[in-house]
Amino acid sequence: MPRLILAFVLLAGLSACSINRTTATPAEVSAAAFVNPAPPFVAVLTMMNSKSDFGEHSALVINGSQMVIYDPAGSFQEERVGLVRAEDVIYGVRPEIVDYYNSYHARNGYYVRMQRLDITAEEAEVLIAKAEARGAVPQLVCANATSDILNDLPRFSSINNTYFPGAVMRRFGRIEGVETTDIIEDDIGQNYR
Repeated sequence: MPRLILAFVLLAGLSACSINRTTATPAEVSAAAFVNPAPPFVAVLTMMNSKSDFGEHSALVINGSQMVIYDPAGSFQEERVGLVRAEDVIYGVRPEIVDYYNSYHARNGYYVRMQRLDITAEEAEVLIAKAEARGAVPQLVCANATSDILNDLPRFSSINNTYFPGAVMRRFGRIEGVETTDIIEDDIGQNYR
């Protein structure tokens, strides 16, 4: 029975984590960089099934020397000028792109839980560097990649490696100072074009 449950969970995850191998050139990445004047922060984004409250995808927004989204095995694409993707890192991210990213995922049946925490500039740079070094990850390992990037920093050592986005969300949520926002929409989603 446990194997059947695990198989069901992994199949459900296939719909949430899909790989995107588009890779921008280093020149495109450099040209796209956007410096957000807000203080450094990291936000864990968890795409949640509204009926089961089961997390189905994990991603990070990191604001440091530039603002990026780490979208491991994600499907998000945006053709707006200045936004590029190199493996699983999206560059040229501005606050309105974060809003659009959340809206892209929030739809009838799904919502996004955004957990934001102020961090140091040094921590932000470590997280960005780790996301860039990780490269593209295969389907079903978004939470594993997200937890691995976070847990090397002493502040996030309680976020053990896991394959479950909900576990990343719960562990991150226990850290003092985390601000949580749920993004709820009832449309069919920006990703249905």
